[in-house]
Amino acid sequence: MLKPKLNYFSPLPPLRSGISDYSEELLKELKKHFEITAFIDNTFKPNKIEDIKIKNYNDCKNNYPTIHNIGNSALHIYSYKKLEKDPGIIILHDSILHSPNFERIQEDWSRLFFLKEVLTNHGPRALFDYIKFFLTKPYLKKRKKREKRPLFEIKRFHQIEKDKDKFRWTNKKSSFMINKENIEEISMEIYTEYFCKINLIANNKSINLKLKSNESKNIKIKLNPSKKLKVKINVYKPLSFLSTIRDPHFRKMGIKIFNIKYKINNKNFYFPLFKEYNHNYFNYIPNKKFLQIKEKIMFSYPLNKRIILSAKGIITHSQHLKNIVKNINPNISTKVIPHGAYLNQPKLPKNKIRKKLNLDKGQFIICSFGKIQKHKRLEQALKAFKEFSKKTNSIYIIIGESDDSININNLIKKLDLEEKVKITDYLTFKEVFEYIYASDVCINMRWPTTGATSGSLIKSLAVGTPCIISDLPENKEFPNNCTFKIKKGDNEINNILEALNELKVKNTRETMSNNAIRYIKENHLWKDKAKEFKNFIMEVYQK
Repeated sequence: MLKPKLNYFSPLPPLRSGISDYSEELLKELKKHFEITAFIDNTFKPNKIEDIKIKNYNDCKNNYPTIHNIGNSALHIYSYKKLEKDPGIIILHDSILHSPNFERIQEDWSRLFFLKEVLTNHGPRALFDYIKFFLTKPYLKKRKKREKRPLFEIKRFHQIEKDKDKFRWTNKKSSFMINKENIEEISMEIYTEYFCKINLIANNKSINLKLKSNESKNIKIKLNPSKKLKVKINVYKPLSFLSTIRDPHFRKMGIKIFNIKYKINNKNFYFPLFKEYNHNYFNYIPNKKFLQIKEKIMFSYPLNKRIILSAKGIITHSQHLKNIVKNINPNISTKVIPHGAYLNQPKLPKNKIRKKLNLDKGQFIICSFGKIQKHKRLEQALKAFKEFSKKTNSIYIIIGESDDSININNLIKKLDLEEKVKITDYLTFKEVFEYIYASDVCINMRWPTTGATSGSLIKSLAVGTPCIISDLPENKEFPNNCTFKIKKGDNEINNILEALNELKVKNTRETMSNNAIRYIKENHLWKDKAKEFKNFIMEVYQK
């Protein structure tokens, strides 16, 4: 019997994304019910998935049922674009969708269009906060101690990997410097893809040029002798509002530049244009005010109306997220399908896994994994762990990459926990899986929250590791017999500490472990979830 066809939009491994891993697992079960083509953008080479065709999203030109995974990441921008033209079913992973909306400024939206979107979604107060955000500098500059200047310097020049030995792009405003005396002449070749006006200033000499689309020009400038040469390049593009449609990078980029030569005593010398230049005369210090505004706008303004109103149907992983969807679009078909999981038990016993990972089999091991971010409550968890470790032979393992919202190494140093905390950086899920199984407890907390059901929490419970989680609306479905739920507030650190002390008791851990596996088996197995997906897809597309 022929299976119905299905289009599936999602990032896929090896992209480092929880939704990539989620899709890989879901597709393995969903392909039993559909003939599936997965559509991706063209920025990466995906891992092969057996019996799944993988194509560029621009090749999707059919009317088959379609699923889009949408989360709070720029990896889903290509899905947004497709949904605006051809509505489909959305698996909505997050209620907050700030990141993909914000990143569209770099792709195909002007800043003005983005601000209109903010105003439409959230009103004047949000608009004011975003304008304030745009006007705040992310870093404060502090000049370093003066060093001897190098011979060559460049500012706002860019290399493109595939063309890095051919030319450099400039910004609309850029410059280069040669710190050498008595330069008599400077020459270069420039090229533009679009009509533009160019002003070149070499020391005190200025020339103005007009270049047509796809025109190149050789330039020579005679100079008066001086101690050094500084060349400023200013590019003006009168038709930028038209050209931006063709080239999303147009707003930032200026011209291509080749073959810079300079002359001293009638001898020609080349500027080494393709060398790596990293001259930095400043310390760049993160601006705390900028980070505070960024966190406020990210979590206060979900920017989710456009996507929720453009869907045929929406699947969520919690009743909480379904309620948010219904408040925005009451007439849309929705279904709660819990996040799927496999009951993967390692072949080796826990003590042998620990030995393999060079972990002490007698230690109490705490684990957190996923992207290291401020809202994961790691500061509070580490403060509780500091007290816990004074009376317990224990280690805290943190697995994942860090972003700029938290300096995890400084925090660990400040708490004097360097000997008791291990950070592994990014690991594949196969490696993470062993750490989860080797652990006595996983800490998986969030506040503020994007409304997502945590995939790392599901995976931890699926191997029978008890979890300490935040008491959030999206976590209401998780039972108290396999999780400790911690409320945000003055007693948060003490409550984490109390949970850790309870989990020191082996019988408590074993009981919660058995409860976790039973709960996953009854509510989250992928083979059961795939059937629910099939039924909902057919229901929506047969209306």
